[in-house]
Amino acid sequence: MHSSSSSSTISNTRPAACFELFGAPRAALLTVSMQILTMLLEVAVYFILESKGYFVSNDIFRMVILPVATVYIGGAIIAAFGIFTKRRLLITIHTTITMTLMLLTDILAVSIILLMAIGKRSTYLNELPGHFVNERKFYSVLGPFWMYLGAISLHITVAVNMAFLQPLNEFSTAVQVSFMSRIRWFC
Repeated sequence: MHSSSSSSTISNTRPAACFELFGAPRAALLTVSMQILTMLLEVAVYFILESKGYFVSNDIFRMVILPVATVYIGGAIIAAFGIFTKRRLLITIHTTITMTLMLLTDILAVSIILLMAIGKRSTYLNELPGHFVNERKFYSVLGPFWMYLGAISLHITVAVNMAFLQPLNEFSTAVQVSFMSRIRWFC
């Protein structure tokens, strides 16, 4: 009898900032679905740009993009199992993976900004982007600030993931509260 009460507590919990219309479990599942969809979209955009010749070192980018996408989507699937089974550890694993990737993405964004800032002072740093991307193609589409726009896009990806983590954290907190209430009930 008490377990149905604690599971209704979880389903009645509402995320504060995202998906307010849904209970915590549905919001968390929707979030995980959106994370998978977003990563698949990013991979598709990469392959479209690669096929159009925007990247010079395709093998290097693939060695980064595909493992990152696999780990990210794998973490989202693990989180989905955590939501269905109400296991906080599985959700925490995904949150840790996502936060680590967010940190690495922001480091890359800052590195691009620093490269732009000090690139003109060093011949090597000025020529470095040309070893990875077709600068002329990016310049023709995005203009002279294409590197800044790339860095901003990376930072926006981090911000989107921060928004994605909020419903997962709300659900994780609801699972912990439910677990603690069951422990108190037994004591």
